[in-house]
Amino acid sequence: MFGLYVGNTSACIAMLKDGEVQVLVNDVGERVTSASVEILDNERVVGVAAKAGPNNSGNVIIHSKMYLSHDRVIANGIEGYCPIVVEEGRYNYVIDVGTKKINVTPDEVVEEIFRYLYKIANSTAHGNGDANAILTVPYYFSQNAKEKFCDAAMSSGFNVLQVITDPAAAVMAYEPMNVESLPKKFLVYRVGGSSMECSVGIVIGGMLQILKSQYEPGIGGDALTAVIFDYLAQDVKMRMQFNPLENFRCRMKLYKLAEHSKHILSTNSSTTCCLETFYNGMDYSHTVTRSRIESLISPVLTQLTKPVLEMMEVLNMKADDFDKVILCGGTLKIPKLQKYFRDTFPAAEIMNSISPDEVIAVGAAKQGNCPVEGPIVPHSLLHKEISRLGTSLFYKIKSSGTYDSLVNKDAVLPVTISKTILLEQDENELSSVVEIHTFDDKSSYDLVKEVVVPKAFGVGNAVLELSIDGDGALDCKICKC
Repeated sequence: MFGLYVGNTSACIAMLKDGEVQVLVNDVGERVTSASVEILDNERVVGVAAKAGPNNSGNVIIHSKMYLSHDRVIANGIEGYCPIVVEEGRYNYVIDVGTKKINVTPDEVVEEIFRYLYKIANSTAHGNGDANAILTVPYYFSQNAKEKFCDAAMSSGFNVLQVITDPAAAVMAYEPMNVESLPKKFLVYRVGGSSMECSVGIVIGGMLQILKSQYEPGIGGDALTAVIFDYLAQDVKMRMQFNPLENFRCRMKLYKLAEHSKHILSTNSSTTCCLETFYNGMDYSHTVTRSRIESLISPVLTQLTKPVLEMMEVLNMKADDFDKVILCGGTLKIPKLQKYFRDTFPAAEIMNSISPDEVIAVGAAKQGNCPVEGPIVPHSLLHKEISRLGTSLFYKIKSSGTYDSLVNKDAVLPVTISKTILLEQDENELSSVVEIHTFDDKSSYDLVKEVVVPKAFGVGNAVLELSIDGDGALDCKICKC
């Protein structure tokens, strides 16, 4: 079973085998693949090789995933890469290949990335068996975008058994869905190259519910790259006495250097930036420290963390309400961002033991441990609103003062339970009475239903059967054991 994650700037595949999950490496030995595709005359190149040339001639495509969902796009193309164009209401890339121009859709680009991941999966499995997979999609994706994304994965060779959202996969990477575990609240924070997303979820009774998710396009790791790029450009101006921004070739070299430096500084305290024959035969070399860059990127970090605070305010939640904070996306490797979350959520466990750019794929693979049964249904039927219980339910024997739990708040409806109870009879009553109560946040129990047990049942064990339909209508009865 494989877990698949494809983002705007990176992709990752994990494999579940014998109950263990491992992240697979690509043909150049990397665990994370660049989601870049170079369109050539007779070939399409995926990954780091697509961005390896000294210059981009406009035939390298990045950030293609966002264009599958038309209503949530901010066009923020990066110079040197193929720009998106709108033709008859559809997004297209128009690329010069030799003496002709060809149109490529975002769907085709995403399929090429999935095809690259399929080769990794097929190589690891040595071509044995179906490439069964759990696919992750953004929470904000429309149903149409989900279908396009899933179709791209299946066209590449994967047998997609289930589609789950990115925040759900991130929680699955760390949290076993134990029915008997106490309710836990999560903040899932993802920062990609061109967007960010924060989601609040609760795990209760073995079920995960996303309470709210906020997506912010146009702000992500690329903004941090731009800050480093500006810093290096100013250093070049001062030391080499020319403006690299006025030369396309120099601009592209410097931007790639800034991008590479950002990744190095997320794990190292310093890096030496080197470019051979950068301009007029001159080499460029400069040592950049993490502390220097952290001082420059502070305004961008404020932008990145602002949506988290805004969403907490909307939900009327405090930092102490969260049990765990899960970090996703390569940008979240930056120590200063990690420190922000440790300081902001001191009572929560900061989950970053799994590499942030691998966590969603790992969670998807772990979901493969959960059996997926039932007939194959159309995508349109999988996108369905579900109801949940607004308050906890308790029961008690009328003659007793003890309340016992029946159903927890936020349980997914419809729900049916059977519970063995001990019947007691009041000497002054002809029969036992079982009361069903709701329990609100003000610690008060409110009677909603009484079930009269015939005196013939006597005392001892009986079974309370309770069901709540999708509209919240409650029905219950008492049966003999």
